[in-house]
Amino acid sequence: MIVKLRRAVGTLPAIFIMCFIFWMSAQPADKSTDISTSFTKEIEMVVKVFTNQDWTQEEMDLVAQERDQPIRKIAHMTEYAVLALSFALALYVWEIKGKKFYIIVFLSSVAYAFTDEYHQSFVEGRYDSLVDVAIDSTGALIAILILLAIANKCKRKSLTVKR
Repeated sequence: MIVKLRRAVGTLPAIFIMCFIFWMSAQPADKSTDISTSFTKEIEMVVKVFTNQDWTQEEMDLVAQERDQPIRKIAHMTEYAVLALSFALALYVWEIKGKKFYIIVFLSSVAYAFTDEYHQSFVEGRYDSLVDVAIDSTGALIAILILLAIANKCKRKSLTVKR
């Protein structure tokens, strides 16, 4: 019973992140742009405070407009890094290990990126893009590389302790 509960709870984050990505992709182009632009403006506001800049609202709007596209792509990478980590958690609680673990995490993330882009092709003003699949996949790959680095560090540490 505990194993079943642990597996169910460990799988929930992946389901939640997939639903979030699906919801974001279901936004029509104009609403998606509004969400992105407002997020970019918030980042610019934080930058303004920390760098003590004296920008006018017009200057902030211009900077936000220039940085919107790169920030959107970084957001894509981040979403898919989180998705890969949530897939990793799900596989971990299902006790999948070794190379197969990392391969399944990566392929699941890439497969979801493809389905997400296909889904976007049906949304008003949106389109599917192989470039976005590559960006999403890069985010997943970064998460996997971080997991591998942590696993290797833990492995080295346990070998040191055993000696």
